[in-house]
Amino acid sequence: MERDPGTLRLIAAFDEAKFIAISSSFHGRPITAGDFTVKTVRIGASFTHRFFYKEPMCRGEYYDLKFKLVPYPELSSPAALLEESRAFHEPTRFAAFQAVFAGKRPATIWS
Repeated sequence: MERDPGTLRLIAAFDEAKFIAISSSFHGRPITAGDFTVKTVRIGASFTHRFFYKEPMCRGEYYDLKFKLVPYPELSSPAALLEESRAFHEPTRFAAFQAVFAGKRPATIWS
């Protein structure tokens, strides 16, 4: 199947994935096509775009996310895009940590 080069093909790594988040310093709002909707949150000079599929995603299934970024008219013109990066995170359900202290043990370890 041919797909547009502007499409991200995603494979869910776990069941019930609610959204995919992409953060950027580019002053743009995403316009989606297809089965995804988007909610954007501005945090300082950065924007986090959460892309929601029409239903929770299922492990092992693939999903095509297609969007374009359009500059916000009320913000200044965006600077040149110098870097683009994406990170995909799976939630940690349980974690165990072990600490070894060199020297005297602190009076408070966790508070």
